Amino acid sequence: MQIKQYSFVENAITELAIQYKEVPDVSTKEGFKACKEQAKAVGVYRINLEAKRKEIKAPAMKKCKEIDSEAKRIQALIAEIENPLKLAYQKVEEENKRIEAVRVSGIKDRIEGMNVFISMARTGTAETISEWIEQVDEIDCSEDFDEFTKDAITTKNKVLDALNIELRRAVQQEIDTKKNKELQDELEELRAMKAENEAAKENLGKVEPKADEIVVDNDESVLNDIRKHLKYVCHINDHTVNLVIGALQSTNLITINY
Repeated sequence: MQIKQYSFVENAITELAIQYKEVPDVSTKEGFKACKEQAKAVGVYRINLEAKRKEIKAPAMKKCKEIDSEAKRIQALIAEIENPLKLAYQKVEEENKRIEAVRVSGIKDRIEGMNVFISMARTGTAETISEWIEQVDEIDCSEDFDEFTKDAITTKNKVLDALNIELRRAVQQEIDTKKNKELQDELEELRAMKAENEAAKENLGKVEPKADEIVVDNDESVLNDIRKHLKYVCHINDHTVNLVIGALQSTNLITINY
């Protein structure tokens, strides 16, 4: 689209292009001066074109401002009606978002809460760990976890696996503790037997045996009593009983008079 008001500049362009085709040699004083004057002469057309543009556009700009101003006035009237409506439903939306956030947070907290059993089980007894396994196993992941059901199932299985590992550890630890106590009790009983034996020998005027040594006569009934006692207290077989008696003999904790 051509703007006829710009024709005075457009018509001069061809002549200007021919007139100022060659750029003066600015390395000389005369050429430098001529170059500046020519640029200034051509620039007049640019300045005049810009002035004409603003002149032509001025009425349109005024009209645009009037259009924008009137639109803003009408928009303000609309806002007086629209804003109360928007505020009403936005308040409900915000409340729904809050409720949803609480719902999601609650589900995630319940899922994460299953992991607490793992840390507790590290110091729990076999009995308490068994109870926690039952509690976790009773959690129904098909309800109340909504879109996080898959996460709940994954966490539940992970926790159950961990608890079963801890249960095996606790059971073995309790067995080891019980065996150690039984062995300690047995050693205490053997020491008591030793003390009784020493006291009996003292009463009979016999030579006192070596320190930390239990002396028994080579009486099959006495040895059988020791074997039975070891089997009952330590829950071990005949072979292991003989090994224990042999070990006690080898460490001089018991001496058999033949």
